[in-house]
Order: sequence, then C-alpha cells, then structure tokens
Amino acid sequence: MKNNGHVRYNLFLISLLLPVLVFSQKSPDPDSLLRALYLTTQPSEQIEINNLLAEVYFPTDPAKSNSFAQQALFLSESIDDRNGKAIALYHLARIENRSNDIDKSLEYLNIAMNILKSTGDQVWLPKIYTLGCLIYKKTLEYENALNFGYKALKIYQKAGKDDQTAMVYMMLGGIYFDLGNYAKSRELFEESLATYTKLGKLSEVAVIQHNIGEVQLEAGNNTLALTYFEKAIPYFRSTGNLNNLGYVYNSIGNVYLARHQYDSVTKYLSKSYEIAISADRPRLLSAVAISRGNFYLAKSMADSALFYFKIALNASTKANRIITQRDALLGLSKVFEVKKEFDSAYQFHKKYKSLSDSIIDVRNQYKITRTEMNYLYEHENQLSAIRQQNVILKYLMIAAVLFVLLVFLVLIYGRQKIKLKNSNIEASYLQMEQKNLQEEIDNKNRELTTHVMYLVKKNELINYISERLQKTKSHFKSDNQKKIEKIILDLQKNIDGNIWSVFEQRFQEVHQDFYKKLNENYPNLTDNDKKLCAFLKLNMTTKEIANVLHQNPNSVEVARTRLRKKLGISGKEIGLTTFLTQI
Repeated sequence: MKNNGHVRYNLFLISLLLPVLVFSQKSPDPDSLLRALYLTTQPSEQIEINNLLAEVYFPTDPAKSNSFAQQALFLSESIDDRNGKAIALYHLARIENRSNDIDKSLEYLNIAMNILKSTGDQVWLPKIYTLGCLIYKKTLEYENALNFGYKALKIYQKAGKDDQTAMVYMMLGGIYFDLGNYAKSRELFEESLATYTKLGKLSEVAVIQHNIGEVQLEAGNNTLALTYFEKAIPYFRSTGNLNNLGYVYNSIGNVYLARHQYDSVTKYLSKSYEIAISADRPRLLSAVAISRGNFYLAKSMADSALFYFKIALNASTKANRIITQRDALLGLSKVFEVKKEFDSAYQFHKKYKSLSDSIIDVRNQYKITRTEMNYLYEHENQLSAIRQQNVILKYLMIAAVLFVLLVFLVLIYGRQKIKLKNSNIEASYLQMEQKNLQEEIDNKNRELTTHVMYLVKKNELINYISERLQKTKSHFKSDNQKKIEKIILDLQKNIDGNIWSVFEQRFQEVHQDFYKKLNENYPNLTDNDKKLCAFLKLNMTTKEIANVLHQNPNSVEVARTRLRKKLGISGKEIGLTTFLTQI
C-alpha cells in the first residue's frame, strides 16, 4: 500500500450511498398511503401498503418503518401471504442492519431469502442479495459479500436492469478495494461509471469518480487521483450534499499530504473537518481526524497529532468503523513514540496489531482460497510437463513389463471375474435392502404423521360437536337435555388427552437414536426444542406443528428461528428440516 493506510476508509462513501441507490425510485406520498391504509379492509392491500410505508419511512424514521414492517409481517402470516411476509422481513433486516444488530438482520434476511427462492421471485430476491452483500462487507466477511453480490448481478443483468447492474458493479468494486485488489476494483468502478454516465445519473457518477480517485491514490497516481476528486466536487456542492463533499475534501487533502504540500493540506482538511463538526457526522469526523493527525505527525507537531488521533478513535468507536479504529490506534502509537513515552506507545501498538490482525485474517480467508486454487493449478501444469517429458521412458517401462502383466492377468482373470460377479450381486442386494429399509422408514414416518394429525382432527371434531350440542340443548325438552348432556360427556371421554405421549412413543420406535444424538451433540436443547426437532424430522409443516401443539403458526416460526441458532446453523443457506433429517 503506497499511502500508508490513510485513504482506505474514505471509500466509505460507497456504503453511505448504496442504501439510497437500491431504492432510488420515486417514493409514494406517505399521507396518501396512510389514507389508503385507513380506507381499505382487504388484508392483502393492507400488507402491501404497510410494506410501502416501511420503505418510505426507512430513511427518515426507522422506528415508524419498523412499526409498519411488523404490522405487514403479522398480517401476512395471518393469511399466509408468503411474498408479503418476505418483503416485510426484508425491511426488518434493513432496520436491524442500520442499528448494527447484525445477527438479527441476517436472521430476517435468510428467512426472506428462503421464501423468495421457493416462490421463484426475481424482483425482491436480488434486493435480498444486495442487502446481504452490504451486511457482509460491513462485517468484513468478504467471501460471503462477493457471493451475494455476484448473485444479485446475475439476476439484474439477465433482466436488463442497467441501473441496478451498475450499482452492484460499484458494490463489488468497493469489496475488491478492501481486499487490496485495486486493478479489479478499478475495472468494476469503470463498468459502473460508464453505465451511470449513459443513464445520466449524476449523483452516482460523482460517487464513482471519487472512488476511482481513491483507487488511483492507492496506486500512487496522485495527479490522476486529484483529477477524479475534483470532478466530483461540483455535483456535491450544487446539491448541498455536505457529507459527500466532506469526504472529497478529505481525499484531496490526503493527495496533498502525500505530496508534502502542507498549505493545501490545511485548506482542504479544514473544510472537511468543519463539515464533520457542523453536521455531526462521526464517520466523516473519524476519517478527517485521522488525516489531520497524520498531517501534524508529518510536521512533528506531536501534541496536535495526539489531539486529532484521540478524536478519531472516539468517533470511529461511536460509528463502529473498524478500519479507522485501527488507523487511530496506529497514529496514537506513533505519537507516543515521538514523545518518547514508550510504554504508552507499546500499549497502543499492541491494540493496533490485535485489531489489524483480525482484519487481515478475514481478508486472507478469501486470498488464501484464491492462492490455494492458483497453487493447485500451477502444480498440475508442472506435473503435466513432467509427464510429457517422461512419456517415452514410461512407454519403454510398460513394454518391458507387458509380458509379465499379460501372464499375470491371464492367471487372475477367471478369479477376478467371479469375484466381480459376486461383488455386483452383493452390492445389488445391499442397495435393494437399503432402499427397502428407507421405504419402510418413510412409510412409518407418513403413518406416524397421519396418525397424529388424525388424533388432532378427531379432538377438534369432538370439541366442535360438543360445543354445538351444548349451545342447542336449551331448545330441547328437559328429558332430552339430560340425554344430550350424556352424549356430550361420552364424546369428551373419547378425546385423546395427551397426543404428544402417543407421538413420542411411536416416534422413538422408528427413530431410536435420534434423541440420543440430539442430547450428545446439543445438550442445551429444551424439551420443547426436542419436540420441534421431531416434528421437523418428519417434514411436518409449520401449520401442522401449530395444530399439534395448539399454538399460533407465528410462534412456531419464532421457535424455528431460535432452534436454528441453538443448532449452530444461523445465517447459513441450509434448511432446518434438511439439517435434522441428516441426524
């Protein structure tokens, strides 16, 4: 890295703009939506309007957005509107990501993604992938971020969505920038820039010009970087976008800092710092404070540098910016080294090293994978070359032993033929036996599920008849009323009081080791968790489970989500039922 780590976090501008880009279409008027919500009595329309309101209020009032999304989720579950539910969960995932509850955000995101995959949706699914890409980039899980980003890109390209395609190119360019692959980063930014220029998207063009400038600055092309930064200034200035303007000023200040043109450094960093303070922007403040700290450190003004690095550390901690936290710790270590306070310098450097190593480890997970693939490829080519060089020698060796091999083959041919025939017969027998065993288990599972549902339906029917008789007995003569009461009593005696006990007994007869494996591998599971595991192993639906347990389907969905966490499969693309059937 040619610029000593002082520009990487300036690419935060891309993450700042992306949530706006994904939903840049003109939003409906919230007052009109609220009136429509008040007037409609159709649940499907109420779900759609609540989801629209969640989207409209997201940029300005996350609390309201959350309220409308929760209402949409409740209504969609009540009428089994899967698409409405997925959209509501998507909005909730955005809200949780904004409040930095990453686990909750990914939980909502994965449920929504699985629903949309099953319905074949191609409108909201790429938005899910886009949000997943942003979340994983934020947590430095770059391999997952790239996976989600390229999935979104594939759908948008196939649908001919140029605007969204350019946006994903910009996202991927930011990820490769973080990974240090500046050639790939610039390539993707240029793709995005060309499309946005063609579409006349001036805001996005300005953002990408800034980001290409950052790539050029990383490559040491200071003059070219300055050209790109200066191209972005007029748009942000004309639109009053102070936050983005502050980042551009900060980037220009870093160019002049690399050139040691300190008067220009002071001019632009002062502008950026003023915007950060007046607009109360902790992320921008952390970036410009790092730059000012490096500036004063370069001028050997240790006390001033210390002041700004402390500001940077506090602001980056408040904004949850890991990269600037790392750079602030490094700056503080250098300051105390200049001041010859070596104990303090050592302590800050140790914190810097710990945080830096954690970031490098995450990045290297991706780089190591690529390195291993390249190594295997090169190794295979080397082996191929060696084989080519020795091919004549191998043929000679084969010719020398051919006679011996032929004799040996003649001797064992008959025996091997018999053994092969016996092996095939045995394999076929084992395959047939396994197939019959699996069919028997499947039949028992279906029989068990059917039996349980039969008991549930029988109880429901008895209760229904009993209630109807109870309501109508007053219309009969007193003698007949006594007979009706006796009938009701007889019916109630036929209710199965403990369906679960019956189910559990028969389930253990079919799956003898299931509970044993659960207890060994997951000792923290409650009895209710184990019940849910048993039902899911039989591939019972949420609605069927809710009927057996006399619960609301929504409660069962919540229990399923908690169970995923306990089983350690939260945030992964694997179905809970599929996971349990493998135990």
